[in-house]
Amino acid sequence: LSKTVLSQCSNFLVHRIQNPDDLSQIRQMTPFISDSVLKRLPSLPRQHALVFGTSVNLPTTFKVREASPRPRSDDTAVVDLWFHEEGRAADIRLAPADTAGGEPMAVNEASDDDIF
Repeated sequence: LSKTVLSQCSNFLVHRIQNPDDLSQIRQMTPFISDSVLKRLPSLPRQHALVFGTSVNLPTTFKVREASPRPRSDDTAVVDLWFHEEGRAADIRLAPADTAGGEPMAVNEASDDDIF
């Protein structure tokens, strides 16, 4: 988001942020928030957020309700995609870029015969 737009916000609803650059940017935009509040951001659990600004008296953590119906998306199962049983390895290669000028994308296909 544009720093100009963010500087005009008086309320923030922030989910887990772990990137030091992102945390630094939040620190610059919200000088009224204490370091102890900002230190909570990297450890927020899934579905939790921190709200702070002029609409709340104190920075508050809350849990977001489950969506109903649930969307057809979820966290990627990186462990299942990357690690395989002994003797099986992943065949990770680049697929051709799409016709819209996009970047090549990694393809992961498990193979019983291939070993790194």
